[in-house]
Amino acid sequence: MSFSPLFSVLSSLPVTSIAEEVVLSVLEGNATVLAAGTGSGKTLVVSSMLAEISDERVVVCVPRRFLAMNAAETIAELAGVEVGGLVGYAVGSNGGDESRFCASTKLLFVTYGYAISSGLVNRASSLVFDEVHEAATDISLARALVQRRLAAGEKVKLMEMSATVNAERQAGYWAGVAAAQVFQAEGKTFPCERRHVLPMGNDAIAIAEIVRGLITGDARKGIVVFRPGRGEVEDTVAAITEVLVAAGISAEVCALYGEMAADERKKAVAAPTDGSPKVVVSTNVLESGANVPWLDAAISCGTGKELVAQENGALLLDMVNLPQWRLTQQLGRCNRFRAGIFVLASHTPWELRELETTPEIKRLPASQLVMHCAAFGIHPEELTFDYPLEEGKLEEGITRLMRLGLISAECKLTEAGKFVSRLPVSFETGAMLWHAKQTSVLGAALKLAAVMETDGIRKDFRMSHMCDSSSDWLDGLKAFTLALAADRADYNSRKQLLEAKNIGFKRLEAAKNLYRKLLRSFPEQLVRATSIATDEQLRQCILAGSLDKLFKYGYGGTLSPVVSESMFASYRIGNGSVVSSVREFAIGNLRTIKPKNGRGSFTVLEKITRISKEDLMAFAALRPEIFRLEIAERYTRVYLFNDYLVEESYIQAQSVA
Repeated sequence: MSFSPLFSVLSSLPVTSIAEEVVLSVLEGNATVLAAGTGSGKTLVVSSMLAEISDERVVVCVPRRFLAMNAAETIAELAGVEVGGLVGYAVGSNGGDESRFCASTKLLFVTYGYAISSGLVNRASSLVFDEVHEAATDISLARALVQRRLAAGEKVKLMEMSATVNAERQAGYWAGVAAAQVFQAEGKTFPCERRHVLPMGNDAIAIAEIVRGLITGDARKGIVVFRPGRGEVEDTVAAITEVLVAAGISAEVCALYGEMAADERKKAVAAPTDGSPKVVVSTNVLESGANVPWLDAAISCGTGKELVAQENGALLLDMVNLPQWRLTQQLGRCNRFRAGIFVLASHTPWELRELETTPEIKRLPASQLVMHCAAFGIHPEELTFDYPLEEGKLEEGITRLMRLGLISAECKLTEAGKFVSRLPVSFETGAMLWHAKQTSVLGAALKLAAVMETDGIRKDFRMSHMCDSSSDWLDGLKAFTLALAADRADYNSRKQLLEAKNIGFKRLEAAKNLYRKLLRSFPEQLVRATSIATDEQLRQCILAGSLDKLFKYGYGGTLSPVVSESMFASYRIGNGSVVSSVREFAIGNLRTIKPKNGRGSFTVLEKITRISKEDLMAFAALRPEIFRLEIAERYTRVYLFNDYLVEESYIQAQSVA
């Protein structure tokens, strides 16, 4: 089998004139950077040519599973082969159920997450890093791990590619460990008319009207609409459908987001068969690198969601204005195969936006980096990252994971860390599940983990209907259990339950999907044998992953941190929580709120679980090493247990009694 048919079909693409020179540079051992515009053919042609000439498997890393699957399927189709043979893909944690490749696969597309979790990034001898402009944490870590291999004298054939990247900066990162060579190629695109529209009123309705105009006034047949998240995608699909039906326009309107099943994603990007217009409303999964030939128009609201670390330690999923490079990527979806129209429906014009986004490695905590390094037996200080970390960030990540019991002082994975690293949950929730396993309530805690990881299943926490007054999370667990049981009931009964318990359908489905995934991670017999737990046992589990979120109830409706760099900080109480019943301590999540009226932001404590003195003492007896590290070792005297200042020696004595 060969990629020859693909080269014949794509011979007119701009990158073909330099493809052989680029591939030879890679094979000679240069760190090769290819900056080639949208539609140049870099992903399809250069990757395939490298795999054709190389004696080894070529691993191409991309940011999202949709891109890995789309690229592999496109190359297979053009080469006249089946996916999973000559060309394949591997996505998710250690492959998952969707991966398709075999021992003879020469060209393997993987997500950066898979390349790291599977260890491929430390083993593969031919690596291509695609879409490096996205500057995600996984990309920074993958580059650092390969940089370390090169510094140690290993032979790694390496190429980086992007349509919107500072090629000289990318090449400069490899200075000192490899010779770097930069190649440039123009993209192959058709003319694209760029429009700027000020949206009026509801964003979804405003976009729906723009879609109607593109279909009726501009005769567009294939339109992609970019929205920040799944909720906005589904709202916009509904609004577009309503507007088009009212206008008597027959068109297919569908959603596309990362959580969809593979067959649903494939159906969303399939070309319309009857000649009528098609509109796909998508998150950023369609933003970079995707091949969708039937698109001839794109609409962007100009905003996206980014996780931002707050000064108080909370992570805020903030709505931000997209930088110019992301708009350039979005525009590139609609003029690759025909003349297109790009509409920016935003109050912020293109020219007033930042050129690039802030790299995740500078924006987010370093826990993920540290955890991966520990899994490889590497101390993160041994790595040189592409963007310098803020002082103290690595130490903060190491300390956090040590307090959860996931790594040792030598930055090696503990048994708990090995357990958590295999699970599709956050480190905090993973530590909770490890404690649940150790105390024989794992089966019961899996449902709790699904609720916590999806941020609760309530439509609105300010209108929670309490089943249990001791914990927002345990209340959510009870509601989730009722909803699971109602799956066997008729439609009206399920609908009434969701309304009565204030359960959001989208959040519920997300929790169900995660719960099913967690169930597949453990033997069925183990889950059944540990499926019963008391509220006290489950509160112990919550404590195991949240000791740093321990607050003492104060006067005037505030909660003050038990352990904090500032012992005088206090936070308002989030609406709908159970804090009014708290007498001693509580575990809670900090959330920063930015009022729409423009006034100063403030932080509230929400998702609260009441913790008694007895709960704390019981946990200290079960997990003395974690308790002392999180509480006692940070202060000689700790404001704890009723209103007394308790000596550290007393806490240690009680915790081992």
